[in-house]
Amino acid sequence: MAYGYLALFVLASTLIWCGFIALYDWLFGWTQWVPGVNLVYLPHGLRMILVILFAESGAVGICLGTALMGFDLLRANPALGLSHSFVAGASVWLAARLLIKRSDLAGETPQTGSDLAAIDGRTLIALAFASSALNASGHVLAWLLFESEAKQLEVRFATMFTGDLLGAVILLYALRALIIVIEKNHRPRP
Repeated sequence: MAYGYLALFVLASTLIWCGFIALYDWLFGWTQWVPGVNLVYLPHGLRMILVILFAESGAVGICLGTALMGFDLLRANPALGLSHSFVAGASVWLAARLLIKRSDLAGETPQTGSDLAAIDGRTLIALAFASSALNASGHVLAWLLFESEAKQLEVRFATMFTGDLLGAVILLYALRALIIVIEKNHRPRP
């Protein structure tokens, strides 16, 4: 039964990731500095949410979804496409493993509200910073190794790191504000 849950959470993460990326690209395609590198990249916040909620299943779903959404890159340069897909899911997962106690992350079932309350704002900011650094570093390393025409790697790193960090912080704080509004509206009035 455990494998059924894992498969379900991988599928859910993949579908959520692909849907969000398609919507984000449609709405914010104009913010790209180069393809795949945005000045504010909100999907990095979704990566954090999926990994916090679904742990390894979320990371695998992100990897699969990134491979599906970047199929053209996989066809043109399989090594670069596979490495970018792997880095997209593994960077947040690795950062979460380093910063969040193992018991605070999901096992077979998604996190509950009380589980998520154990992860404070300081930890989320540190997770956003670490996962942004790992993601940007991994992508730059892949460009260096597998793209013969890779140029301006330091600028790509800085842009990707900044975009991931800002996107994660903006999305997380927007979700936090939404939760506060929902909680305020559901409180009984005296």
